[in-house]
This record gives sequence, C-alpha cells and structure tokens, in this order.
Amino acid sequence: MNKREKLIYLAGYIDCDGCISIRQYLSAGRKAYQLNLDISSTNLDIIRWLIRNFRGKVKNGCNPPTTCKPLKQWRLHDKDAYKLICDVQPYLLLKDRQAELAIDFYRNCIRLKQKGVLRPRWLISREETYHAKMHELNARGKSGCIACESHTKREILELTEREKLIYLASVIDAEGMIFIYHASQPSKNYYAYLLGLVIANTDTRLIDWLEANYGGWTSWRRYKTKNWKDLKVWSVGGEKTYKILKQVRPFLIVKQKQADLGMEFYRKCITNHTRSQWIKNKAYEYYLEMRRLNRRGVGDDSVEKPLTSSTWDPNQRTLLSFL
Repeated sequence: MNKREKLIYLAGYIDCDGCISIRQYLSAGRKAYQLNLDISSTNLDIIRWLIRNFRGKVKNGCNPPTTCKPLKQWRLHDKDAYKLICDVQPYLLLKDRQAELAIDFYRNCIRLKQKGVLRPRWLISREETYHAKMHELNARGKSGCIACESHTKREILELTEREKLIYLASVIDAEGMIFIYHASQPSKNYYAYLLGLVIANTDTRLIDWLEANYGGWTSWRRYKTKNWKDLKVWSVGGEKTYKILKQVRPFLIVKQKQADLGMEFYRKCITNHTRSQWIKNKAYEYYLEMRRLNRRGVGDDSVEKPLTSSTWDPNQRTLLSFL
C-alpha cells in the first residue's frame, strides 16, 4: 500500500477500534491536558504495522491475564497525534467530529503554551471546555451522549474501488467477524455449515456505507438495558462472502487466518454439492477450527487440536452465536 492507502486503512481502524481523546492529568499541582490518539488490540500484527508505518509508543493494557489475552496499546500524543490526525481526517467516516475538535484543541490550546511559563486562567478554561466536548463525543451509552441519529451523514472522499476495499479490510480487522455457522432443519433431515461475514456498530453511518457499496442485509439488535445503544448489524453469506473475502484478503492484517480458512472451506465444502460423509466431516472440522480462531479470552479450549480428530455429529443442534 502507498501512503494514501495506508492512511485510508488507518482511518477505518480508528473509526471502529481507535480513540481520539483529550487526557487530563496533574502537572505541578495544576490540571493539564494532552491530545492522544490510541489504538488497543490483543493482536500484535496490527501493533507492529502501526509502529512500522507511523511510529508511536506501545504499552501494556490492563486485561486480566488469567481470562483475557494480553492487551497492547499504541499511542501518539500532542504534536505527533495532531499531524497524523490532520492526515487521516479526510478519510474518517465516524470519528470526523472528534478529529476536527482535536485539531482545533491543538491549534487553540497546545500551541499557545510556553515552556516554563504558567498558563493563564483563560487558557485553562478553554482547555477544560475542549476536554468536556471531547468527553461528550466519546461517551458510551445513551445517557449524556449525542445520539447516532443526530450525526451528520458525512461521506468519505471519493475513493477508488481498491481504496474502498482497503477501508473495508480495516473495518473487518477491527469490527468484523468471519465465521462458519451450523444451520439445521431436522424436519427436512437437512444439516449444513455455511460461511458468513458480520459487521456490527452502533453508528448507522458505517452500516449504511457498507450496504450502499457491498449490498448484503441489515438488522437491529435491541438491548434490554436502557443505557445501551441499539446495535445495527450488516451481514452477508454464501458466495457473496467468498467474493468479498477474496477481494479484501491482500489488505487484511488481523483476520488473515480466518479469511484463508473461510475461502478454503467454501471451495472444498460449499462448491461441492454432494452430501457425502467425507464432506460433512470436513465441514465440521472447518467449523471447529474457525470457532477456535474466533474464540475470546484464554483457556484450555484455545489450545490447538488436530483437525482429523473431529467427526461430524448428525444429532448436533447448536448454532454458532456470532454476536
């Protein structure tokens, strides 16, 4: 990827799994503020890619080591964060307002600081205002935050088909799930494993962009908890999933193994329409391997097992939960 394409990939990842923030801390007994750009992930490949292309610092996250995978946090702050946010801002779809606010904060606050000189009260008051606005934009849940429906329907700059695939690849890496699920209809004696791709987000702008460019179907997931935002889900299945994976595979960084396994499963099990016992056993093996790749946390189940040790059980009634 060239420089523009790397920025497009980064924009998609920031939209889904990044954070543009103004951090408050104490300096010489007074409140001080810092501009931060963060991306956290348990996958080391994306962290190495970020360091190689955009430098920055990496520190350990605070995930419990007994139940969660080790978390790494990549960060840029102040001047470095400002420069990168300026470069990536034209390609942001969801965090465009956070980027604009961060750029204004740096120009109107951080640039005015003088080393070794106490900040005047009017500058501290201005920093507090920016900090409160950024906190409101980044707030989770329904209470005290701006509803997604009130967001402006911002469009990304004109992108080529290749650049759209790069943005889609970054969204899949950060927020998507490639899965093999078990579908069954016992009354018709029908048992099968199918390939699917799902991306879910509380911001409808991303789902609308995916539906406009790649088709598929959408649905809502409503939560009983009043403070949680409703989740809009975009999904594709079957041959459509295979074609999308084949196009985005060169640009994937985090979910390369899932894409390769999904495409291999489709070629060997789906395109072969004969329902032989060998095909059923092979599909079941792919199903188990995909579940292992998508499993969260750590434990004895995450240990790799040979695929040949699994056989297909015709009495199985479980459906892989992908949300």
